[in-house]
Amino acid sequence: MKTLTKLNVIIVSALLILGCQKETEQSSAPTATLDNVMQSTKTPPPGYVPCKGKCCAFSQGYWFAKPNVVWSLPLTLGGNTYTKAEGQAIWDAVKGGNNSPLFKAFFQGSALILSGTAKECSDTIYADMVWFDNLLRGLPEITPYNLDKLASKISESDQARLQEIAGRIGDWIDQNHCD
Repeated sequence: MKTLTKLNVIIVSALLILGCQKETEQSSAPTATLDNVMQSTKTPPPGYVPCKGKCCAFSQGYWFAKPNVVWSLPLTLGGNTYTKAEGQAIWDAVKGGNNSPLFKAFFQGSALILSGTAKECSDTIYADMVWFDNLLRGLPEITPYNLDKLASKISESDQARLQEIAGRIGDWIDQNHCD
């Protein structure tokens, strides 16, 4: 019995060590965020320049509706990091008819960040993204399973502002779409 207990301790210890190593590796990986993509004119990490120029963007349809598009980096918005698979799962859950301004703004804002759009391209869009990022920081992470619950946590005035933001970002992307 003691041998089994020692073996269990060794296994649990090994799993904890591996978990910590994985967490460290994930946290040190670069991510596309409002801070490191839109805050400055720094050159994006190697392999992360989908657009020719910093003042253009691909649409949300490019990033989420095309299954073969690869994200060079995970997306961080509102303090949460999303992989391509997670973003795709949210897109698939929302595209069935959830017209919440929260999700419209999420996909439009994500398109800007994933495209590597610089903050200098539009002060208005940048201010919208900062406000939206701060709003998301006060909410749980968006998942395909909490869409209705999240949308109901947002006040009517914030819903209206999100609708405006999604519209402005969509218009900006239409006018500055990458070739």
